[in-house]
Amino acid sequence: MKKFICITSMNQEYYEKCGRACIESYGANWPDDIRLYVYNEDMIDPPKYRWVTYMPWDLGKDYDDFFARTSGSRTLQFAKKAFSVMHAMENLDCDRLIWIDADVMSTYTVNYHLLNLLSEDQVLSSHYGVKHDWPSETDPGRISFSCETGFFVVNRNHPMFKTMAARYREYYTSDLGIHLRRFYDGEVYGSVMAEMESQGAKLMELNPGQKHKTPIPRSVMAPYIKHYKAGAKELYTSESLLEELTHVDSSNLS
Repeated sequence: MKKFICITSMNQEYYEKCGRACIESYGANWPDDIRLYVYNEDMIDPPKYRWVTYMPWDLGKDYDDFFARTSGSRTLQFAKKAFSVMHAMENLDCDRLIWIDADVMSTYTVNYHLLNLLSEDQVLSSHYGVKHDWPSETDPGRISFSCETGFFVVNRNHPMFKTMAARYREYYTSDLGIHLRRFYDGEVYGSVMAEMESQGAKLMELNPGQKHKTPIPRSVMAPYIKHYKAGAKELYTSESLLEELTHVDSSNLS
C-alpha cells in the first residue's frame, strides 16, 4: 500500500487564527495512519496531537540566504511555505506527499480510495492549475500559468520527481521567480509543472481547463476540504471555525 503523509506549516499566530482548526479537523477526517507533519515556525510549546509530528524550523542555508537577499513581504511570506515543501520533498519518507495549507479545513471523511484516485503511479503531481491574463507591451495576449497550492499531491516515486524537486529549489536559489507574474509559491509550482509536462511528465489537473480562479469549491475535493482564503479567514478564529465544523469534537482528539 502507498505510504501517504501530509504536511503544512504555521506559526503561533496562525495556529490561533486557523491552524488549530486545520489540525483538529484533519484528525477528525483523515485516516489514522496518515500523519500530519507541521513545520513549526515559532510555537515554543505546541499542543500535542497523536496524529501530528512537529518539524523544526530548520530549512537550510538556501532558506537563510534567500531571506537575507530578498525583499517583499508577500514573496517572503510565501517562500516560507515553499521551503517547507522543499524540505519535505527531500527529507520525508513517503510515496505520496500531500500539502495542505494551514487555512484549509477538512470537512468530510477522507478515504484511501479517493487518495489513490488522486495519486496514480504515472502521475507526477495532482494540482489545481489556474490561468491568469498577464499582458505585456510585446505580448498583449500573454497568459501566466500558476497553481492554487492550498492542496496538492506529489508522487515521490515518479521517475521525474528528483528533477522536479531540484528545479523547484532552483527557482529560489537562482531567483528565477523574479521573472514570473508574482514570486509566490503557486506561481513557481505552476511554472515548474509546466516545464515538467513539456518534458513528458503526466500531471493530474484538478481544475480542468483552468477556468476557475477559486477551484477547490468546484472540484472533486469540494466535499472534503474548505479553503478559508484571504479575507475570509480574517473573520474567524480557530474556535469559531471549529464551531462551524460542528461534526468535529475536539475534546476527543488530543
